[in-house]
Amino acid sequence: MHILEILNTDSFISGEEIAKLLKISRAAVHKQITRLRGAGYNIEGAQNLGYKLVSRPDIITPEELKHYLKKNGVTEHSIFYFNETVSTQDEAKNIAEKDIKFPALVIAERQTGSYGRLRRQWISDEGGLWFSLALKPEIEPDRIPQITFVASLAVCRAVEIAFGLSPQIKWPNDVMLNGKKFAGVLTEISAEVGKLNWVIVGIGINVNNPIPDSLKGSAVSLLEATEEKINRAEFLSIVLSEFYGLYALFLEKGFSGFQKEYNQQSMLIGSRVSVDTGDGVVEGVAQKIDANGYLWVKAPDNKIEKIIAGDVIKVNSKLIQTSKI
Repeated sequence: MHILEILNTDSFISGEEIAKLLKISRAAVHKQITRLRGAGYNIEGAQNLGYKLVSRPDIITPEELKHYLKKNGVTEHSIFYFNETVSTQDEAKNIAEKDIKFPALVIAERQTGSYGRLRRQWISDEGGLWFSLALKPEIEPDRIPQITFVASLAVCRAVEIAFGLSPQIKWPNDVMLNGKKFAGVLTEISAEVGKLNWVIVGIGINVNNPIPDSLKGSAVSLLEATEEKINRAEFLSIVLSEFYGLYALFLEKGFSGFQKEYNQQSMLIGSRVSVDTGDGVVEGVAQKIDANGYLWVKAPDNKIEKIIAGDVIKVNSKLIQTSKI
């Protein structure tokens, strides 16, 4: 038990009672209260009444996050917290190589060298949600990339639940609001012949962080979209709750378990797109994302191209009849 769990009430609780529950001295209680106040917690103290937690700071320490994870029914993680790090992906890889309990959550208030798909820079200033999940699923390696879809859909669901907004997924790994990116997913693996060592799912979400002027035409934060400062720890707990619900479904049924919902959330289906696969450019109308996670694009000659990954540009938003999922 942590002192924050005890203070999670609308009424005062005496220092003596806190000391009994934690099996520590009154002096140790006072020391912890002082530390929490220094970290930004507004804790009211009154003679003959004790202490009461009035408000919480916008931080995502393990203690703060566990409060909301428990509230949302998420099984406790191994949690690794950094005020600043180069990349939660790199930290998670190092941690996954050790003898740890999976899943593990690595989170940072700020990243100095974070990256997305194709090692593209991702600006990760304070106020956002920058985290990586270390997993060890018992599935075939060719299904691993589909965990990106699990994470993307979990972010969509969480935004709908928390804020009533309607985000869309830009296959394969971006999440958008009104045509602007606010979240991205990166999945990396370590495997040997016949053995999966770990899967690292990195998720970056623009929450309360400022968007640089150079990116305002293509990126947005949830703060801008909602016009309200967001409790990041609480929102993260919702994202994780949705992720693990979908992840369990994925392990049982594969992508087909939520393929229909994913397609409904897609911003591409029915639109003309241009996809750079790295080996060339495919142009046509996006038809669907199939059960294997491939994007189907119908070319002008009516040939269907099935694309496993690529950079997509939405040419226009005109709806065109698509194939059934």
